[in-house]
Amino acid sequence: MRQLIEMVAFNAWANERFRSTLKLIPLAKLNIETPYGLLIERIVHVFISVNMWLDRIEGNSAKYVPSAKDYPSWEEIESSWIAADRRLIEFIKKYKNPEDFDEIIKYYSLKNDQFEASVSNILIHLSHHQMYHRGQIAMALRQNKLPPVPSTDGIAFFRSEDKNNFL
Repeated sequence: MRQLIEMVAFNAWANERFRSTLKLIPLAKLNIETPYGLLIERIVHVFISVNMWLDRIEGNSAKYVPSAKDYPSWEEIESSWIAADRRLIEFIKKYKNPEDFDEIIKYYSLKNDQFEASVSNILIHLSHHQMYHRGQIAMALRQNKLPPVPSTDGIAFFRSEDKNNFL
C-alpha cells in the first residue's frame, strides 16, 4: 500500500518538474509534430488519462476524450494537470486497507469493450503510462532544442526535500 501511495506521489512530483519547464516555453513551440503526434497532445494526454481512469474507477466511462484544443492556454493546461494530480492523490488517500486496492473495477474502453482490473493494477498502469509519455515529451524537447526537464529519476524523488509535499 505504501508503495502505491509513493508511486502516486512520485508521479505528481515528476509532473510538477515537467510543468516547471514547460511553462517557460511559448505554447506555439509545444505545438510541434513528433513521432508520437503533436507534442502538446502528448502533454495533455498525461493528465487526461488520469481523469479518464479515475472516472472509470468511479463507474463513469468516458464518452468524450478532451484534446489540446480544449485547453487554449498554458494556464488552462497547467491548472487541469495540477487538478488531475491532486485528484489522484486524494483518491488514493481514501483507501485505508491494503486489500482495498484489490477491488475489481469493471469499465468500458473507448471502443466500448468491457474489461475489469484491480484498483492496484490501474494505479500501476497509470504510473507507467505517465512515465512513458513524460519520456516522449522529454525526448521531443531535446530533439527540438527546447529547455530540458530537471531529473525525474525515482531515486531523485526519494532524496528530494520536497517529496512530502506530494504525499
